[in-house]
Amino acid sequence: MFFYILAALTGAIASFNLAVTGALNAHYGPLEIILYINIIGFTALLACLLITRTKFQLHRGFPLFYYSGGICAVLCSCFTLLAYRQGFTVTSVFAIMLFSSSVTSLISDCFGLFGGKKQKFSAKRLVGFFMMFVGTFLVLLF
Repeated sequence: MFFYILAALTGAIASFNLAVTGALNAHYGPLEIILYINIIGFTALLACLLITRTKFQLHRGFPLFYYSGGICAVLCSCFTLLAYRQGFTVTSVFAIMLFSSSVTSLISDCFGLFGGKKQKFSAKRLVGFFMMFVGTFLVLLF
């Protein structure tokens, strides 16, 4: 149950981030927006570390790709800004991001990428992906 709540919270934060990025796009350039987003994110991370009194340390033996989330977030922000500048709406950008995230997760699960356990593709997933594809298509069409 906790993971469902966490997933819903993550979705809410991601949609809020997209809306704010879109609003900033009308007033600032892409590099300034990415700089602001990263400063705010770093400040929030630092505040969480200070509140919980957690010491940040890099662990020896961790693969480098474990720390690549920040790079992915910056790239996601860049592509989102480019999509806004091309005339895409917030809803269409969010739909494309959800669909592409799900496809990436599926590929990662099927092949056991990033040290994960391989999971076979099931028919239940096919129904879900078909519904997501249709929903994304409808959002982009209208």
